[in-house]
Amino acid sequence: DFLEPLATRSHRFHSGGAGLKGAQGTFKYSIPSRASSPNMVQHSMGEYRFHMRIQEEKHRIFKIANDALMEAWKESKFDKLVIGSLREDIKDIESHLHTYLLERLVGYVRLNPSEANEQEIREKVLDLLWQKDREQEESLINQLRSLEGEGLAVSGLSKTLEQLYVGNVKTLLVADSFEKPGFYCPQSNLPTLKPECPVDGEVPYPVEDVVDEIIELALEERASVEVIIREDLQKKLDGVGALLRWRI
Repeated sequence: DFLEPLATRSHRFHSGGAGLKGAQGTFKYSIPSRASSPNMVQHSMGEYRFHMRIQEEKHRIFKIANDALMEAWKESKFDKLVIGSLREDIKDIESHLHTYLLERLVGYVRLNPSEANEQEIREKVLDLLWQKDREQEESLINQLRSLEGEGLAVSGLSKTLEQLYVGNVKTLLVADSFEKPGFYCPQSNLPTLKPECPVDGEVPYPVEDVVDEIIELALEERASVEVIIREDLQKKLDGVGALLRWRI
């Protein structure tokens, strides 16, 4: 005869804290003895059932996590979701997340939220957000260069201002280090590069950095503003640029 080892596994999804109460399961599996029937066959079937139970428990935990996250979203309407876990299969949770949560999912950080302190969680989340922002910058610059040839983007201060004047800027891109003196027309509320205003008799006054006024105008027109921080990408941007609402 041989020993019948007992294997016990517990799974806990930690991200939801008290909101995931009950997200824990325990399984027991014993290798059948030779006294019953051919051990090899029974062992294989038992192992299959054991792994199926593990998969079922994983799906149950991920569903509980989704339900808890949806309740949190309904309460606070958060814009970004970062999931922390030590599980190697944590990305499988995406097949269980509601569409609203998937749209807000930024990524994952490797930590155990039930043991990590608030400072550690904050640092890891901020590092992830910083990384994602830099990746988005590269995507925006690539879009700018691609769409410029199709008449759906412009580069440079003058061309960008022209499109802002007619409300055709969807996304304004600004290099973080870019500054430019210019003028501001107080009646028409328009920034300009020359001491000229569109309204007769309107007198512009000089400003040290007209880029700030350009950003304000873009926000008034409900355009999104993206500041490019990566130095290598700033070199690919002629100070400012814009993704347009319609083709020119």
